[in-house]
Amino acid sequence: MSLKKSFWPAVMAVCIIGASVYMSSWDVRNEETHSPVMLSGEETISVQGKAAGAAEDPYDLENKLVGTKQVMDDGIAYKVETYQEFEIFKSEDGSTVKEIPTANFNYLRYRVEK
Repeated sequence: MSLKKSFWPAVMAVCIIGASVYMSSWDVRNEETHSPVMLSGEETISVQGKAAGAAEDPYDLENKLVGTKQVMDDGIAYKVETYQEFEIFKSEDGSTVKEIPTANFNYLRYRVEK
């Protein structure tokens, strides 16, 4: 009787672990380019309409603080910081050539102690 009680939880644990490993393997990305790894020789098209392998201006993505504000939620004070993502284009010597804001924002909320 105790074998049946310990068998089914073990089977369920193996199924859950197997499903989570299978689902996490869907998002395999190249560490250098942060783009999905291609499993076939197909050519992809980037958002700008250029081939992915074509020479493009290299840029880094960086989040910059663009605003802060104090808000109240259920009588508790919070400080909310707003960060916007920017494409930072740099020259070969490392100096910043241009910064282009993207539409991506991140928000951090901190509780303010009185």
